[in-house]
Amino acid sequence: ESTRIDRAPDLTSAQKAAYHAREGCRLSPSSGDAWGTLALVRHRGGEVMSAVAAARQAIALGSGEWRHDIRLAYVSWGEERLAAAHRALARCHGLALAHGFAATVYVARQMPDRAVAELSAGCAAQDPHHGRPSAFAAVGLHLLRGLVLAARGDVDDALAEFARELAGMPR
Repeated sequence: ESTRIDRAPDLTSAQKAAYHAREGCRLSPSSGDAWGTLALVRHRGGEVMSAVAAARQAIALGSGEWRHDIRLAYVSWGEERLAAAHRALARCHGLALAHGFAATVYVARQMPDRAVAELSAGCAAQDPHHGRPSAFAAVGLHLLRGLVLAARGDVDDALAEFARELAGMPR
């Protein structure tokens, strides 16, 4: 994942990750974390359907862990992404990533008011983490909120959101 923007992704690391994720599931087939990791690795490798299946298995084994729901939200789309994001929020209130995943579905469905509501909650959760490392911090929510606002014609508010996103970026 860390080489996504590189000119040449680190395929060796991706292959190692896939091997170790499969081995984790083989060695501990009842581990939700192993299946969740496999879901992320498969998704990154373009195997979307098997990624979703692995994420569902993680949830089935994971006894209500919000991490499994956020992984399913990451690898899925549509109603399944919304449901997973909302379950994650119910288990871990204020999780900016979950608000962001839900918002992307509302954007795609051309439901800007719902998208802005999710993004507003996500931005409020994201803002305390700006400039500080955090395992589950989100970036880009002010940017997406600005884009949705601009599409609605709220240009001044959109520009303010863009400035907020840039202000929070590490220098």
